[in-house]
Amino acid sequence: MISAQIYRNHYIDLYSELSNYLWDFETVKLIAELEIESHKIFPNVSILTQLLRTLRQHIMNTMLEDEALSNAQIAFEEAIKENEDIVVFIRTPKEVNPI
Repeated sequence: MISAQIYRNHYIDLYSELSNYLWDFETVKLIAELEIESHKIFPNVSILTQLLRTLRQHIMNTMLEDEALSNAQIAFEEAIKENEDIVVFIRTPKEVNPI
């Protein structure tokens, strides 16, 4: 099991590398869809996997030249492969006793 926050952190790492480049409209659209899905409380792992695979195809030439970008992409994919169950910590408010 994995916290949904870990997927968000991997997305942020990947985005910090992606932001160093100018991308075509389709790639930007994929990045936006990946951001939306990875920031959901309960992200759909199959959608994340599909988006990452498609993104990888779009950025493959750049990944061959940029090791940091490649590492961020691979780390995100491995986090998804290793942990398909998502745990979300739900905070419950504590009741305040009136004085």
